[in-house]
Amino acid sequence: MMQADILVMYANSYDMKGEDGRSLSGVSLEYFIWQDGKPFIAEHLSPGEVADDIGVKSSKCSLPLEEVNHLVSIPGIYTGNFTMSVNKDRKGVLKLMGIEYKQGCTFTAGDPKTGALTKESKESMTEKK
Repeated sequence: MMQADILVMYANSYDMKGEDGRSLSGVSLEYFIWQDGKPFIAEHLSPGEVADDIGVKSSKCSLPLEEVNHLVSIPGIYTGNFTMSVNKDRKGVLKLMGIEYKQGCTFTAGDPKTGALTKESKESMTEKK
């Protein structure tokens, strides 16, 4: 099993009957792979470079309903336990199998190029204290 930090942004538990009458239960999660204090981005654009997609896409999964007991804080940083399999197109796929809480998190606006706090974000943080 492989482990990676993830930032869980959304969770929704469900317990219902499927169209065929089978019982379906679990918890749906939306998360980002978290690395070095920020979302993992596979490729970075150079200045002036244009891409079809811009931003960071979240990953989604469904876990057994028991995993809801591990949800302490959302948003929050969790250790994700992953397995790797091969899909029908013979591509490697990571599957989240379980989570363990690490810490809560908050967000602060910063300079999009450097990540440094802007004067305005520093002032707003000081005003709230």
